[in-house]
Amino acid sequence: MLPLGGPAGTETHRTMAVIHPLVVAKAVLHTQARRVAGLIERIFSYAVDAGYIQGTPADHLTRLVPRQGRGEAKHHPAITGKEEAAAMFRKLWAYMESGRSGPSIVAAMRLSCYLPVRNGNMIAARWEDIDLKKGLWTFSQTKNGRGYTVPLSRQMKEVFTALAMFRRGAWCFPSGSNTGHVSNGGLIKVLRAAGISQGEHCLHGFRSTFETLAIEAGIPKLICERALFHVAGDSTEQAYNRAEYMEPLGLVLQWWADTVDALRDGEDVPPMPEKLLLAYR
Repeated sequence: MLPLGGPAGTETHRTMAVIHPLVVAKAVLHTQARRVAGLIERIFSYAVDAGYIQGTPADHLTRLVPRQGRGEAKHHPAITGKEEAAAMFRKLWAYMESGRSGPSIVAAMRLSCYLPVRNGNMIAARWEDIDLKKGLWTFSQTKNGRGYTVPLSRQMKEVFTALAMFRRGAWCFPSGSNTGHVSNGGLIKVLRAAGISQGEHCLHGFRSTFETLAIEAGIPKLICERALFHVAGDSTEQAYNRAEYMEPLGLVLQWWADTVDALRDGEDVPPMPEKLLLAYR
């Protein structure tokens, strides 16, 4: 069975223990089964297309995997305690500075830590989306169908400035893959190579790390949701509230980048930005 969290008594262990271990294990196994079935289908489909075989015995194999029942939690392992997050960031930076990965994958990994965006949106970034002079990053299409623009923190600007030295083509994070840019699989390999296990933390988990520590620090929930590209409020609020919250969002993203650096370096987490404190107290 995959490990379900940190050592007993840690905040990570207590957080993950809210969900029954059997439920977590079942959800993980279900996901793995669907992925394996999908992989087998793709392999046989390629063999058919290449002319190696006449038909595929794996056609619609994923349909044989039982659907996940309602009420069964889809669990994304995430490190949310300060001490555990500090250890994770130290491991990641040690790996990234070891020279074992190229500039594209290292830059994407750093931005995964600094910006709680869905990785599918991040890795497909184009240089036309980045305005270093104005300090803005535009995401034209996200999971909820909306476009978003986020202010770049100082650390994110530094990442893109360094990455621009290796710029080739339209992609911010180019690679030799079929898509032309780095993949989530490449980032997952970095996590594992850095010593962060599958049951401990995943790419999506960085979003939980951010929101948990931000809420604990007193960052307003509304701004946290905006940073996560979530649609907040009921349908009426969504219809009338078109605010972008750019200034407070910039303050929170800079606070989070500073928090990541502070945790990594063994320093105290910075306090909630004064402007936010005055605006939302």
